[in-house]
Amino acid sequence: MAKYRTTGCFKFLIFLIFAVPASLAISSYVNGENPIDFIKEKLGQTNSSDSESTATIERGTSTTSNSSKEISNLNAEINELRNEVRSLESENQNLRNVIKEKDKEIKSLSQGY
Repeated sequence: MAKYRTTGCFKFLIFLIFAVPASLAISSYVNGENPIDFIKEKLGQTNSSDSESTATIERGTSTTSNSSKEISNLNAEINELRNEVRSLESENQNLRNVIKEKDKEIKSLSQGY
């Protein structure tokens, strides 16, 4: 007969010891990553550039024909975003000028009383 019995808390702890790494490996596999490299990266044993370079090598030449289209699309999007940022900056400056004018108006009105 066993002298000690395991408690529910201990059983749950043992379950977590096995379930957490398994679920981490499964989720990294589902996301298209190598589970072992993912775990090594999370533990800090490898650089992230190593996994990026292997991913680039794995893609190979199949995406090189699409890459020029993607690059031109991304450049167009970048230019659109830059133009939007410039217009927002000019609007922001205009609003700052309006605020300064309103502050001057408020000061002149408050000095009258």
